[in-house]
Amino acid sequence: MSKTHKFSKIKTSIEAGLANMGKWYRKTDASRAYFISLALNPSYKLAYFEDKWDVEWLFERYYTMHSTKESGPSTPSVVLPPVAPGASRYGKSWMISTVLACQQQEQAKHNPQQELKEYLNSPLVIDLEDSQLICWWGHHTTQYPILSKMA
Repeated sequence: MSKTHKFSKIKTSIEAGLANMGKWYRKTDASRAYFISLALNPSYKLAYFEDKWDVEWLFERYYTMHSTKESGPSTPSVVLPPVAPGASRYGKSWMISTVLACQQQEQAKHNPQQELKEYLNSPLVIDLEDSQLICWWGHHTTQYPILSKMA
């Protein structure tokens, strides 16, 4: 008895399921989010794409991500907690405005393309579990401030 006979009753369902999976799999090709999510995993970066994906596809995604123009540093918004009537928040608002000014100066000095280049050129992180990704990015927020926000 051949192997095809064993599944002949459900052949149409299997083919329909594979066609549906193919449709959704192809949608990942059109999504920058898929590429970025894997590139922001310090265990994979571009290594997975370079090994398993078509060179033209990789170049197109990497070039698109790498050449995206930065609109400039955004001004962080801080929402101050409500103040009880008669209470003063002079000291706190002064401190927050000072911190915001320092953050704006740091952001003005920061080059997003350089940050991406440094991240991609750094060594892959071996044995990093998926559950540890958030922790890893938390420990690297000062080194990669923009990428850590994206991750």
